Amino acid sequence: MPFPLPPARIATLLGVSTRNVEQNWPHVETALQDLGIATELVCIAACSTIRVECPSFTPQSEKFNGNMDEYFKRYDGRADLGNTEPGDGCRFRGRGYIQITGRANYAHYAKELGVDLVGQPALALDPVIAAHLFAHFFHEHDVDAGANRQDWKMVRERVNGGLNDYAEFLSYVNRLKANAADATQGA
Repeated sequence: MPFPLPPARIATLLGVSTRNVEQNWPHVETALQDLGIATELVCIAACSTIRVECPSFTPQSEKFNGNMDEYFKRYDGRADLGNTEPGDGCRFRGRGYIQITGRANYAHYAKELGVDLVGQPALALDPVIAAHLFAHFFHEHDVDAGANRQDWKMVRERVNGGLNDYAEFLSYVNRLKANAADATQGA
């Protein structure tokens, strides 16, 4: 069953451009449906996560301060990210709706999606590819299970590695939940 809120309503509740939600949400919803995880609560978690991670509700590249090469050197040589070659930190910086980071993650999702993300990491910014990256991440890290249990702290921790922006995230969750319930009852 599709999420009961239309893109224009989602945009209003999240305080973002209707055009951006209309152009991006259908890809995310389809990717969640393709994996069989598109419950109402997972869609709420997805919308809220995207709004916090990508305030414009479009796939984004990790922001940096100052010199790009210098900023991303902090990721170079990090075995936990699979960054084995000079320049990997910048090349495999966070991108998409969920900000995948590191050569190992790009290689993993390239295999999952059948897309050359290692050779062309900027493909993670394509809305369709970013949506599938997002859905796969949600499923592989059990974010969908946390959303279905309404364990919103777990959802945020699995995506962010901590509770950064948790209050903002939870405010979007609560707005979407209340409006989705109203839309379902009114149907």
